[in-house]
Amino acid sequence: MSIAVTAATTAVCALLLAGLAARISLLRIRLKVMLGDGGQPQLLRAIRAHGNTIEHVPIYLLTSLCYEAYAGANPLLVALDALFVVARLLLAWGLSRGSINLPRRLGATLTLGCELGLGGLLLWTVARAL
Repeated sequence: MSIAVTAATTAVCALLLAGLAARISLLRIRLKVMLGDGGQPQLLRAIRAHGNTIEHVPIYLLTSLCYEAYAGANPLLVALDALFVVARLLLAWGLSRGSINLPRRLGATLTLGCELGLGGLLLWTVARAL
């Protein structure tokens, strides 16, 4: 069984998470904050961008993996996974910028849409297979 679509999505999400974690580390060094956010809004935003990614990526990837195992790689999965990656990039960028802004809102909306869409698609696919 090939899981190339989910594997590629996982690789990109792993790089995103590593980049967000590195950003936190660099900010901690520059701002001299060892734990927490030290009352630094920029560090708080970086921590939330990383945390929000950690909150959404694992369940989405598991859903993608299950769907790909049932239905195989197909254009719809490729499109949803690509859109999810774009959504996560937009949200991370938007969270890092400060107040509620267009990239943040768009990233959050697209993330939720991808999660709902793929979750519903997986449920439909599994129900048809039973």
